[in-house]
Formats: sequence, structure tokens, C-alpha cells
Amino acid sequence: MLLIDDIQFLSDKQRSQEEFFHVFETMTINQRQIVITCDTHPKELKGIDDRLISRLNSGLIVAIEPPELEMRVAILQRKAEQARIRLPDDVAYFIAKNIRRNVRELEGALQRAIHYASFRSSPLTLELVKEALKDLISFNRGQISIDFIQKTVAEYYKIKQADMYSKRKPAKIALPRQIAMYLAKELTQKSLPEIGDAFGGKDHTTVLYAVRKITELRAHDEDLNKQIHVLDQTLQGVPLETSPGRFHTRERFFRRADSWSARSGHGFRDAHIHPPLGIHLLSSVSPSQRFGVEGNDSPQTRFS
Repeated sequence: MLLIDDIQFLSDKQRSQEEFFHVFETMTINQRQIVITCDTHPKELKGIDDRLISRLNSGLIVAIEPPELEMRVAILQRKAEQARIRLPDDVAYFIAKNIRRNVRELEGALQRAIHYASFRSSPLTLELVKEALKDLISFNRGQISIDFIQKTVAEYYKIKQADMYSKRKPAKIALPRQIAMYLAKELTQKSLPEIGDAFGGKDHTTVLYAVRKITELRAHDEDLNKQIHVLDQTLQGVPLETSPGRFHTRERFFRRADSWSARSGHGFRDAHIHPPLGIHLLSSVSPSQRFGVEGNDSPQTRFS
């Protein structure tokens, strides 16, 4: 089995590509497994020979998204349990809400909070964790961007971020898109035309219509008003006492976390993979999609 991480670094390195091509061909002929990761789709690779790209595209291509908010909470709860540390739900939610880029940073923030509490001989409280992570959270939060708003709203309503730019108008997409436009107007300094451009080149009148519609709906629809309040506070990093209720129970956290772990090959339990001919991702999850490529069937492989 051959594992190669970050194949994009072979860009413009002809000798290395030539050697890799021959290795790839030999392993394929001998029905050996090949697993490759990349930070972009193979078709978008630059400086890579066309014959290599065609072979990377010959298998199954899998993009693994970063874990959702409730999954990040589950990861923190499980890691705290493994460390025999009591992690209150409001603290787990606060960390997960503010550390979004990847799982390694999430675990690092938890370790930082644990050690900070240990040095002070104090339990992990929300106020203490805020103090421990204030510079880290300030760095991650920065200025609210339209892209961040789109990602957060898409995650909340279980749609794809790409739907924010599309011309499709089903209610399950149109309303979240209008809410995102409304929040972009409320939380950023962008003009209506700039917001429209960020939503797939929409006209400024479309943005204005969305802002007025959501403003009116908030005045009459209590449920929608609560949803937007949750989104607004989440985007601004303000803790919500009712927010952890969205995640139901810790048991559900762990079931979802174990499911994510098994799908991605990372996490709390060993994931037994029986991949067919195609592509499988092994790299750590990050906000940018990562892709991997496999060769033919091989004996059962364990990733942990």
C-alpha cells in the first residue's frame, strides 16, 4: 500500500512526477492500493502532468468536510472523558463555536483550557475558559466576513454553502439565503452591491428585498426570530444558554462522533476500511476540502 499526502507539492517537479508515474503504474498493474491526498480536486491541480491527473481522476474522489458544530461538541466531550475531565456543556459549546478550522486546533484549545484550569486549581468554568482562550478566540474570530456568515447559516440549516450562490429557489434554500443576506447587511460594513456579488452576483435590489423581508418576518414569526437570534449570537461569539439544547443528549453526541470518526478515519475508535477501487481521504479535516485517491482492492486496512 502506498500513502502520499499533499500530492500538490509535486507541482512543476518533472523528475519527481516521472518517478511517481512509474510507481503508480507498477502498483496498479500489481493491484496494490494507492491512497493520495490533495488540498483541491485533481482537475484543478496546476503544474501536474496530464497523464497523472487522468489517473488521479480514474478512481473514486471523496471530499471530507469539517465536522459540524454538534460534532465538534461531541469531539470535545469525548476527549474530556478520555482525560477524565468534567467538561460542562456550556464550555464545550463555547469552544466548539469559536474554534472551527480543524480538529487539531479544537483539541489544542481544550488542552490549553485544561492546563490553565490546572495551574489555577480551578474547575473548568465558562469564565475561566474565556480567559484562557481569549487571544486564541480573538485571532480565530477576527472581523465577521460574508463567507463566515454563509458557512454558519448553511451549517445551521443543513444545506450546502454552494446553495448560497446558486440560482435555485426552493424554500429550503431561498429562506436561508435571504437570512444570510440579512445578517451580512447587519453584521458587516459591506454595501448592498458587494453583498450581492458575494451571493453569486445577485443584484443589489435582491439583497434589499431579502433584508426587508426578513426584517418583516422577524416581527411576526417568533420561531424564525429565535433562529436568527441564535445565528446572530453565534456569529458574534456570544454564549447562548439555550443553544446546547440543540444537541439533545451526550449519548447522541458520542454516536454522531463515532459515526464521523468511522467515515473519516480519524477520531476516537479504530475505523476498519474496506475500500473498493477509488479514492479515500486520509488527511485531517480542515475548512478547505481535501481529496484522496486509492488504487485497487487490498486486504483490510486499519486507520486510527
